[in-house]
Amino acid sequence: MNTVGLDFDLGIISEPLWSNQHGGESAAVAGATSPGDHSAVEKEHGKPRRIPDASIGDDDFHELKPLLHPWQVTEEHRRQFQLSLAPFSDVLGNFTLPSRLSLARCIAGYVDGFSNHHSFIHVPTFSITAHSRAPEMVLAVLAIGAQYRYEKRNSLVLYNAARSIVLERIRRRDPCPEGPGSENGANHRQASHHPQSGRMDIVRTLLLLATFSTWQRDQTLVRESFEYQGLVARYIREDGLSESIQDDGDDWLEWSRIEVDRRTKLCAFGLLNLQTLAYNLPPALLSNEIDLRLPTSCEEWSARGPSEWLKAREDAPRMIPFKEALAALLRSTKQPTTEPALVTSPMGNFILIQALLQRMYITQQLSVEPEDRPFRDQDVGDFEEALDRWRHGWQKAPESVLDLKNSKGSMSFASTALLGLAHVRLHFELGCRRRLQSGNPDIVATEAFKAPPPQRSPRLLQALLHSAHALNIPVQLGVDYLTKCQAFFWGVQHSLCSFECAVFLSKWLCVLSSTCAAQPLTELEHQIIRWLDSIVQEAKTSLDQADEIIYTGDETPGDRCSQISMHLYRLSIAVVRVFAHMFKRCNSTWPVVEVIGQSLERYADLLQERRAPQSG
Repeated sequence: MNTVGLDFDLGIISEPLWSNQHGGESAAVAGATSPGDHSAVEKEHGKPRRIPDASIGDDDFHELKPLLHPWQVTEEHRRQFQLSLAPFSDVLGNFTLPSRLSLARCIAGYVDGFSNHHSFIHVPTFSITAHSRAPEMVLAVLAIGAQYRYEKRNSLVLYNAARSIVLERIRRRDPCPEGPGSENGANHRQASHHPQSGRMDIVRTLLLLATFSTWQRDQTLVRESFEYQGLVARYIREDGLSESIQDDGDDWLEWSRIEVDRRTKLCAFGLLNLQTLAYNLPPALLSNEIDLRLPTSCEEWSARGPSEWLKAREDAPRMIPFKEALAALLRSTKQPTTEPALVTSPMGNFILIQALLQRMYITQQLSVEPEDRPFRDQDVGDFEEALDRWRHGWQKAPESVLDLKNSKGSMSFASTALLGLAHVRLHFELGCRRRLQSGNPDIVATEAFKAPPPQRSPRLLQALLHSAHALNIPVQLGVDYLTKCQAFFWGVQHSLCSFECAVFLSKWLCVLSSTCAAQPLTELEHQIIRWLDSIVQEAKTSLDQADEIIYTGDETPGDRCSQISMHLYRLSIAVVRVFAHMFKRCNSTWPVVEVIGQSLERYADLLQERRAPQSG
């Protein structure tokens, strides 16, 4: 049962964590300095040695080798970037650009922590001076990078600076300079591929700011994230959501500009949809508006130069139009086809599962009883078929891996988490009880506690398997290990999905507990319970002070039926406790993850406070 649902036997760990994606740059920065290079300044026998002088860009202790750092920023780079901020000095107030070391550290934070989860800025061609036309975008990158370096004060200062500039630019109706070919009119929905796509720089800035503010605990910032929705959707529509050119050419730099714009629009759709999923907001951008090709492979995207890129293109799968791929997933079984599963990149699969979730959300909103019966039986069957087709495509894609330490694995993991969420939402819907935007764990837990439970049915199988799998992976890897290292591996999507999986599993177990006397457990239910029991027991063996974290109870007096009922109820609490432990004190850079963990902890407390139902 451990392998049901996805190809769960794929390697979890296969290569070193900190494989350097910028090896060429690092070598240039960190080239070993021979002892003779410092002979004029290094004096032996008690004479003064050379002391680093930051004012001239000398930061290294020359008795040792320089620090390996692929994102060095010189004083000249900083000075040039400072000049690009001058036109906006009136809205920046007392803002002071951080030191060059801080700039380098923030860029590294963005690349190491964020870029693999949201791949729409092309790291191999990125530099602060290359984007001097759009300093607000660089500031937004720096804000997220500072967040991933746990510099909360600096990240907020940089965020506010980027926000001030982009809103001022929008107020002036003066986007970054752009060339002909992007004018409004009859062809305004045709995507612009001009290298000076200033409108898209605004979109990238707004997208970064929206990402930063969406996952905060501060309600002012969360409300600001909702303000960006309309702006992002508007500018994307103006730039165009279709493309007629099916070949991006053989020029690496021109290709990167086209691919960056394409990925920006698709990532915007993904983020806006995540806001819908997390905060129950109406979709700001619909999937049927998108007529772009899905993103290229990871190998092409991460290529560090033209030759490496051309080589990666030789083995890359065909770029599939989004509409073609989505239509293939939604094809009715009444339409026989012999076509193989469509194969796309990890980001392509991520966007497709988002599109299916959006379609589910809209369908559910049309339901007369969205909580008690979110979907008709026919809808459930259609969506299950679409999700199964998506899973087959994910399995066949060569870059789909469940490997925490593989840069390709971050989006693959996120996609499978969303797949599990989709299966859960077919049978269990929090709806208006989804109160994460409150930032208050008591409110989040109390509202989720009030949600009606799922009904016992064999059709719950996939939802149960994926929910159990969401718990099984961290237990296999080590709950405390992931608690400490989660920021490096998982995006926010995992905590969002885990919250609903935990509540769903818990409510299902509570239903079994209260009905097992009148309706004996089926063999399928027994199998799921045995798997959950083994997962919880494995979690207990790995956790210090496990009995304080996960209490599964002592032997219960009474007849066999009463014992089973009590065991199921205690298991419902234990499952939530394991999820809660993983998130409530994790090192995630995003405060919302801690809110989710604390909400699950409070939810488990509510279960424990409520008297276990009596069987009979």
